[in-house]
Amino acid sequence: MAGFKFIYGCVTIHVMSGSRERFINMCHHRKICLEHVISSDEYLEAVISARNFRTACEIAKKTGNKIRIKKKKGIPFIAFRYRKHYSFVAGVVLCMAFIYICSLFLFNITFSGNSNLTTPVLTRYLESIGVKNGCRTACIDCNDIEKKMREDFDEITWVAAAVKGNHLYISIKENDSFEGEIKSTEIPENIIASDDGTIESIITRSGTPLVKKGDNVEKGQVLVSGVVNICDDSGEVIAKRGVTADADILIKTEMIYSDELSEKYENKVFTGKTMVNAVIRAGKYIISIGPGAVGLKLCDKKEDYKTLKINDDLYLPVSVGKITYYEYKPEEYTYSDEEASAVLNGRLARLLSQLNQKGVQIADERVKIFKNNDIYTCEGALILISPQTVKENVAADELAMPDSKISDGEKKESN
Repeated sequence: MAGFKFIYGCVTIHVMSGSRERFINMCHHRKICLEHVISSDEYLEAVISARNFRTACEIAKKTGNKIRIKKKKGIPFIAFRYRKHYSFVAGVVLCMAFIYICSLFLFNITFSGNSNLTTPVLTRYLESIGVKNGCRTACIDCNDIEKKMREDFDEITWVAAAVKGNHLYISIKENDSFEGEIKSTEIPENIIASDDGTIESIITRSGTPLVKKGDNVEKGQVLVSGVVNICDDSGEVIAKRGVTADADILIKTEMIYSDELSEKYENKVFTGKTMVNAVIRAGKYIISIGPGAVGLKLCDKKEDYKTLKINDDLYLPVSVGKITYYEYKPEEYTYSDEEASAVLNGRLARLLSQLNQKGVQIADERVKIFKNNDIYTCEGALILISPQTVKENVAADELAMPDSKISDGEKKESN
């Protein structure tokens, strides 16, 4: 309500002398709203809309009241006051035009519900289909975006896109149990080893297993064939059928590990001296206000930006922020044996953690740390258990029956 008052204008008046009760009754009869009414011995104070002020004056003449304006508020009065200030009026018009133009273009994209599919991956995908910051919001087809994302990402089971202002919202629901699209049996495939190792376990769902637990396998060796033999009652192969081999196979492999660390290293010692620059960024253009890193020999910098917005759905193509420079001095240090071991073991632990996150089991660690001249070395082997397999199409000759088998089958049919 207060917003409408400001847009259309309102007036605070004092009603003096005459019959105040009659004035109020006639205003009520004319449907003039009196707000914030305050009565005193000298006058009656009330707030009315600017468009009803003339009518209130006519009523005051009939009731013998006098009206005095105490306060004017709202856009109509501001516009009248600054009617000769052309630069101010032009600035207001340009500002409104700028906001309107900004509302026509996309300046922010928000994803929600995505975990396996990262925001950078989804952002690059949208750019590939023509949806990116700076494009016209009128050209964005949300239904088309939803359809393409469902078609191109098998992990996505549900997606909703909506444009509000110049902000694109995309909500995603991923299939946590997604293991890849089940391929049609019209394209037979073998499962082959992607590395040398030993079969730790094998559970076959479709296809013909060619190895068992404990077998040593080589890279490229077929583990589960996509060819299934069809036999008659006597056990003789009478036909071959191609399927997509499907199995859970774990292979124990050996990974050679090596890492080096120099005994001497350079460390940054920050002096506490900093320099701050204000920054305005619009697209690819950056305006920096400040001395920069003048006077700092060596420094690190940290950038902080915030996109300007009118509300959550209307962003401006301008970011403001600051760049902070931190001065430091390089100093040379020497690792002790304990410190070097801690650093190398920390690197190894991070690698093992990354492997665990990928579903790789660590069966054994056979590494040692030693020093040669001024270099610390951590090397050895890691025994890993993981599904080191890939698929390849079954060759046409694998499905072909020998000529002798075909002729024998024809003889049996003739008999």
